[in-house]
Amino acid sequence: MNDIDRQFFIKVEEDGTQIPIMSFFPPKYSMLTNLGFHDFAKSITITNVLREIDEALAKKEKYYFAQDDWCIVEVEGENSIVSNGFDEFPPFEVETSFIIELLSDWRDFLIKYENKQIPGLL
Repeated sequence: MNDIDRQFFIKVEEDGTQIPIMSFFPPKYSMLTNLGFHDFAKSITITNVLREIDEALAKKEKYYFAQDDWCIVEVEGENSIVSNGFDEFPPFEVETSFIIELLSDWRDFLIKYENKQIPGLL
């Protein structure tokens, strides 16, 4: 989807703590940011989610995943529904290929981060 701008970066706290972050624009897609928090900020987790998506698509089954209730993704065939458990944002539909591309790119970014391959970070 060409109308969703995304960025990956590392937030560095004053105490030196580093946190991988995803951001999205326009704001109606901002709940996707939650797909990068906690365990979803680890490449192994994202690798497993991508494998489970592939398996579900091959079996023509629905697959749900979420890091928390703020962003729930329902993968079903060519399209996926992104919603949240609080009705804070209206649900929206995206192509499943976008979800796969997003998670693949996020995983690649996390692998670089985990292997200290992002210039400028200690």
